[in-house]
Amino acid sequence: MGHDAARHRLVLVAGYDQHQQAAHGLLTNRGLARALDIHQEPEAVRIDYRINLFGQSLLAARRVIEEGFVSVFWNTYSHFAIGWDTHSNHYPCLKQFLLPVFDHSLPALLRDMESRGLLDETLVLCLSEHGRTSQLNNRPGNGREHWSRVYSACLVGAEIGRAQVVGESDKIGGDVKSDPRSPKDILASAFHLLGIDPNTTILDPLGRPVPVAGEGAVRHKLFRVKLPVEMHLETLRLVGQTVFPARCFVATKTAKRSVERLGKLSCLDSATIVFVIARV
Repeated sequence: MGHDAARHRLVLVAGYDQHQQAAHGLLTNRGLARALDIHQEPEAVRIDYRINLFGQSLLAARRVIEEGFVSVFWNTYSHFAIGWDTHSNHYPCLKQFLLPVFDHSLPALLRDMESRGLLDETLVLCLSEHGRTSQLNNRPGNGREHWSRVYSACLVGAEIGRAQVVGESDKIGGDVKSDPRSPKDILASAFHLLGIDPNTTILDPLGRPVPVAGEGAVRHKLFRVKLPVEMHLETLRLVGQTVFPARCFVATKTAKRSVERLGKLSCLDSATIVFVIARV
């Protein structure tokens, strides 16, 4: 490695350390503690989100977005430790807890953000690293296995078009039929909306360069078509019935200096669903 290249690498590593220190500073900020005190919210707002782990965590996410940033993770989904990884008892899990909680709480978040003027400047993503098989297995109560050949994601806010469906699967959800988008395309499009060049290269903790979006391409077809939020929420509710599992929630206040956090989304463990709230 030449002298200039080595010096450039040292500068990049120093920049990474500065970002880490800035992130730690945000974690110890008093404003974050205030934001996480969801009991300061009016009771009607808390009830609208639903009084459960998922709903109140979404409310906390909205509060910390207003405060400046946050990344919040957990690996359980209250009553069901398996979350949406339904290899058994698929339909009982969906009907008794997973879908009712999701269908009530996520629209509450979007309504709340819309009323506060946050939705146009915030990108909300609901996505997973894989889908589920169209056929049930023979485990107790029947379940669905992992399936990566076709699955869906939901993008809301920022410049994302409302009440539109992009792409299509076959009738059993087994393969992509038209207009596919890769996970890296979604990541590249998210970075683009956040004002970050998808071709940006960052350093990992060992100082190795990592492209934030790999070979992903920005998909402008996803972007804005103005429609009322009520129409969008109805569409989201219908799609959410079959598409979106969730075991992990992420809300990230994203500026260019914190791109490292979003760059790690592709490294999540199996059957984890991520909710990302990123301030544009």
